Amino acid sequence: GGTELLLVLRAGMATVRSLVDVKSVPGMASCWTASGSLRIGGAVPHARLTALSGFAALAEAEGWVGNVRVRNTGTLGGNLCFGEPHGDPPTALLVHDARLRLASVRGERELSLEAFHVGVLETVREPDEVLTQVIVPELPRHGTAYLRFAAAERPSVGAAAATRVQTGRLRDVRIAVGCVGPHAVRCPAAEEAADGLPADGDDELLRAVGELAASEVDAVSDHYGPANYKRQLVATLVRRALRRAATRAPADV
Repeated sequence: GGTELLLVLRAGMATVRSLVDVKSVPGMASCWTASGSLRIGGAVPHARLTALSGFAALAEAEGWVGNVRVRNTGTLGGNLCFGEPHGDPPTALLVHDARLRLASVRGERELSLEAFHVGVLETVREPDEVLTQVIVPELPRHGTAYLRFAAAERPSVGAAAATRVQTGRLRDVRIAVGCVGPHAVRCPAAEEAADGLPADGDDELLRAVGELAASEVDAVSDHYGPANYKRQLVATLVRRALRRAATRAPADV
């Protein structure tokens, strides 16, 4: 969509001799389902993803991106390739174990979203590669949720959770946190601690999970908030996101 690219050009971070619009490349502006996964073309705008059925966390994250103009013009692929630390979509995608497909004249390769972002505005994409597809596995027995806190346009913290509810307990818990450090991350220790907890149990149990998640993130102080403040937000948002995800999960008996 060019929304992030224009920021880069105006800031003098890059210069170009020509620009190519890839929206007309077959598949780049399409969404479809195949092999139990949602396939999102690299040039699909955010606005088309705000009402996704069965992907509540991703739909919520996409609904927070920028403003109406940005959501209608900017694309998910462009957002991921830009690598902005304070972006919403990567956090929600992580709980789905999303994968990315990249293409160049040398062929195609596929890698996890976790491996794609390696630093602030830094990805492993090669200069001649185009992100052609975002692959989001379905989680049909999970409830998912995405929450964020923002005092400005971009969030200080974003938290996503996914969980099954089996015989009244949380199972296969997934927790991701973004906007606090160089890139979004999963919180494996918090996930393990949450597994097996009562789905409708005392909030104090989930509070401990949130605090554990806060200890796992590499929080960085910036103009969106000091590191300690972000960790406190992580603890609160993880607890709330996990609670919301549990209420959305179909009960397995």
